[in-house]
Amino acid sequence: KVTCTGNARVYAFHNRLFYADSSPVLPTTSLGTDYSVMTFDGGFSPSIVSIIATEDNTTINVSPTAPTAFGNPGDTFTLTLNEGEVISISALQDLTGTRVTSDGPPIAVFGGQQTSFVDFTNCSADSHTWEQIIPIADWGNSYPIFPLDGNGGDLFRILAINDNTEVFDGCDLITTLNSGELFEEFFEDPFILTSSDPVLISAILPGQDCSGIDAGDPNMRLILALVRGSADIRIRVNTPLQSDGVLDGEELDVVHLVMPTDEVSNLTLNGATVGNWQPFDNLSSLSYVEVEIPEIDNLLEVISSTPFWSEFLSLKPNDAF
Repeated sequence: KVTCTGNARVYAFHNRLFYADSSPVLPTTSLGTDYSVMTFDGGFSPSIVSIIATEDNTTINVSPTAPTAFGNPGDTFTLTLNEGEVISISALQDLTGTRVTSDGPPIAVFGGQQTSFVDFTNCSADSHTWEQIIPIADWGNSYPIFPLDGNGGDLFRILAINDNTEVFDGCDLITTLNSGELFEEFFEDPFILTSSDPVLISAILPGQDCSGIDAGDPNMRLILALVRGSADIRIRVNTPLQSDGVLDGEELDVVHLVMPTDEVSNLTLNGATVGNWQPFDNLSSLSYVEVEIPEIDNLLEVISSTPFWSEFLSLKPNDAF
């Protein structure tokens, strides 16, 4: 349990050679009582859902989408946890779409896979993938799809909570999903994705051996909806990894930024304005930019008078988070 006297940003970081990944840790005020979980099923290791209680005697209901030791698809099983207790539920199939609810007290839910391959028939690299799951109440209808430049495309996975959810790229229908259904596709170019009902989206980097960059490894990140923008972020960058100095390859820290096109001049990154903004092809009123962070910088600070959307990626030889 982490408490502080002022505002803080907290990350959980799995620093292990070849298997690094990280996740933002949500404050208790951002937790919920109703989740549909995003995991992954690339390769042969279990997909995992982990649940943490914030209060004693919390009753938790779980409806899995794959066979588990507690129950099978179509079942709902009940667990009771006390404050700080954790239970992990695993399956040899994808647990994406598993519904997790509590009887009132907020809970924290994490999802991922012990060891993930992305397109494992062609990519030999694998890695641990995981992320804290966003409560359904905070899902959105509009998201930036922002693959890493030069990577050959990231694998984006879209999960619906309502039946007949239509997903669009501009006016073009991508897919229609029912509750708990998943759509996944590699996207190479940025665009704004919209949906008729709230969706949850994750992106997974491919392994270094089959990407367009001589760095990185499978890594899972949840994409925040555009409405979850901020006017001020601070992130520690150039984090030391166990792979530092051990493996050959590129090192790359980047930040992805999205904001209204007519407001980009209001944004500064570490005190300097940012150039090379590009409008989205399907929504020119919003623009995007990928900025590489110099290795000498240890703190990334982005400030704007207008809210902006952001995400941070760090790639090392055979590692990423």
